[in-house]
Amino acid sequence: MIKLTIAHAISQSVKLALYECQMDDTIDDTKIIPIRLAQTGKLNYSRMQITKISGHLFQLRMHVDLVSNVLGKKSRRETLANRFCHL
Repeated sequence: MIKLTIAHAISQSVKLALYECQMDDTIDDTKIIPIRLAQTGKLNYSRMQITKISGHLFQLRMHVDLVSNVLGKKSRRETLANRFCHL
């Protein structure tokens, strides 16, 4: 039973680390969008591209929420959620 518990904890940690890496990459890729919008008032993306970016951000957020709900660590989940809300 101990081995199962340890394996489960490691798998959750790896899954959360994967989503954190994806979030970091997405944040790096999209952080210019609000800056460019504030400076010029428009974006160089089509409506379809903006919808895809928004959908990708929403999907990552839902994945992190699902993993963090299983983990039950409220402070970690709030930290990740706060990083997303500032995009």
